[in-house]
Amino acid sequence: MRRQQCLVMATTLVAISTLSLVESTRPLSADISRPRQARSADGEAERVLSQARASLGGSNAFDAVTTLEIHGVEERGASGAVPNGATVYGSAPEPFGFKMRWPDRFQITRGWFIHTLDGRAFWKQQTGGPPVPDTPDLEATARRSTELNSAYLTLAFLLRTPPSLRWEPRYRGLTKIDGIDGPTIEFVGASDHGPKMVFDAVRHLPLAVVTTARRYEATGGERLLDVVKRLDDYRRVGGLLFPFRLDEQTPGQYAITRITSVRINPPLGLRDFARPDK
Repeated sequence: MRRQQCLVMATTLVAISTLSLVESTRPLSADISRPRQARSADGEAERVLSQARASLGGSNAFDAVTTLEIHGVEERGASGAVPNGATVYGSAPEPFGFKMRWPDRFQITRGWFIHTLDGRAFWKQQTGGPPVPDTPDLEATARRSTELNSAYLTLAFLLRTPPSLRWEPRYRGLTKIDGIDGPTIEFVGASDHGPKMVFDAVRHLPLAVVTTARRYEATGGERLLDVVKRLDDYRRVGGLLFPFRLDEQTPGQYAITRITSVRINPPLGLRDFARPDK
């Protein structure tokens, strides 16, 4: 049983701590404010994004969202070696959720692990399972992963990214990625590349968020691979459409996230993101 728990824990750590495209960040004020979209000279990208917002409920309605809370369950599995050399063939569904307070508060929960961005501060907590050794490398990886998860999830659910990342939308034309084709926007940062979002050419709904991750092999090597998170099962909540199923695929691994509840503008204050011992 302990071996099975360790394997599931390893899968969860891989899920939370996957290294993705790295962009520079700048700390923001703790004050909550309405979102401001990145200014871009790319008119075609803005047109695609405007059509998507209109199809999902309207730009004004999305701009009015300053807090968001999502709950669901996530099932992960793999048929290959994970970074510590263990082989994971599957795991039971685990609790998944995140909450955000625009622009710089974010907390994600996966299984036993809670990772939180509290303005300039980052903290993590383990609520069960075998204890995981804490190291500076793991701390740094967890923080960066949480910063990127905040960007990818707010992009998937609100069609915006944290202003600290300074990502700007660039139109990449009609592309086909992992069998998904349609107008594609890349959110470009200082490194001149970033996550992509593919849209339905007719309904204008976002179909997928595509990122790049670095996988560490059991042999000690590493390789870059595409991570495709499909957005599906759109449902209306408070006048806005949200994806209630996210399917993530990488070579040899998968994750299915089923959303069970969406709360728009719940009363989340600064204390909701503060470290418990404060």
